[in-house]
Amino acid sequence: MKNIWKNLNLNRYYTMAKFDADTQHIFVNTEDLASTDGGDQVNRFKLNLGTNPISSDDNSLIKVSLTQFNMAKNFYNVNSTNNSLRLYLEGFTHNSCTFGTIDKMIKIPVGDYVSFEVILLNLCNLIQTEMLAVAETGVGVAVVPLGNSVAGNGNAQYKSDTTAEGLKFAGDYGRDLTGNDGMVHPNEHIHQYNTGIYAISIIITKIGVSTDFDATDSAVRFPIIQGLHIPPSAGQVVLSNGTILTADEQFSDSYSLFGIPRTNEFVSTPPENQGDKMGIIKGFATSGFCLGNQFPRNQGLNTCEYVYLRANLATNIATTNLEAISHNHQGNSVGSHVLGKIPRVGFEGGFGQVPNIHFRCDRETGYSMVITANQINEIVFSITDKSGRVIPQADIGVLVRDYGDASKFEAFTKKINVDGNLFADFTLKVERLAIPNPPNVLQGTSGIKRTLVNPTQSSIPIDFNNNCGF
Repeated sequence: MKNIWKNLNLNRYYTMAKFDADTQHIFVNTEDLASTDGGDQVNRFKLNLGTNPISSDDNSLIKVSLTQFNMAKNFYNVNSTNNSLRLYLEGFTHNSCTFGTIDKMIKIPVGDYVSFEVILLNLCNLIQTEMLAVAETGVGVAVVPLGNSVAGNGNAQYKSDTTAEGLKFAGDYGRDLTGNDGMVHPNEHIHQYNTGIYAISIIITKIGVSTDFDATDSAVRFPIIQGLHIPPSAGQVVLSNGTILTADEQFSDSYSLFGIPRTNEFVSTPPENQGDKMGIIKGFATSGFCLGNQFPRNQGLNTCEYVYLRANLATNIATTNLEAISHNHQGNSVGSHVLGKIPRVGFEGGFGQVPNIHFRCDRETGYSMVITANQINEIVFSITDKSGRVIPQADIGVLVRDYGDASKFEAFTKKINVDGNLFADFTLKVERLAIPNPPNVLQGTSGIKRTLVNPTQSSIPIDFNNNCGF
């Protein structure tokens, strides 16, 4: 009896399922991928199975699982998907200060920022440049972050007398200010309690005019800063001056980066009481006012916490804000080609001890797709952000910002997603699932409906150029 139980236990652990011998792993690497149909290393790339198709018979289905994924974050945190803000100013005249109308998209320079203060300084410079461009001769505009150190008219003094002060205000590439752990902590900034709330001081003056600019006067109009989040599926946005926006400009994650209400509906000439904008603080100083955020701004200084691997044969389900890009979606869901979502992770090391950032999952993810076709010869993949946008590839550092004269550099002809280091590697597990005969059902009952390609139709891509390919 003892030997019988021993044999039964052995069978329990070592008996192979019907199709276990057919299980395979497919190791995919997209580096140096040569595509013949417009794809690249991260977008609409094809796994061509050639003479090794995945097959099943009438008694089985095909299951494809994602077991491992890795992609280095070789694209900028601040990029074309989150760096655009709408700046609108209705023209006005007050106390000899005249401004023309502004309706323009302003863009934070692309890059990886280690301090929000640096992002804020860039935004201030953009606002100041645009306001001075429409101000009449003799009108001065000073736009600076409003900080803890205040001197005259509420102007923040983002200047330093010592190296330590400079690090405090501008951020240090590669050094922690307080923790002494050798790592950069982007959310450490000068505002007390680290609330993530900031404000921008705007001071207006007129040379040779003794009367102060009074921000509380009814004639004054205030700049309106908006983070547009209007999907291309809702139509193309045209500014009041006739400027046609790109998909990234009208559907931007800048609202999340700056902590302001997103703009879901476009208003050509937004009124001052428009709710979806940076807040306006009037009368804090004799000749100025402030703009500020209502919500804590993004502490990570990025808006891409996950990347999504999409496959044309996947038939999963997602809420409509991930697929149909629907606002106020109320939890409604639609068919989706999303196969898996991969988290952003950091690893110690790198130049100046800045963490190496990857999108990585090295354990069984639990993500899979069951395919009803009897044979698969190819699978098409794309790697996107949460909104189905392709990973930003065209954002190159503005060299003139660093070197002073862009004309000294030859034109860039190569692309990082074709010729460079933006690529992925991942592993797929392919299994056959047995279809059991239901008990008490006569043989000859119709089986599972087979299709050549799973019929899910997603609204991706959401851009105007059909880049994602699904």
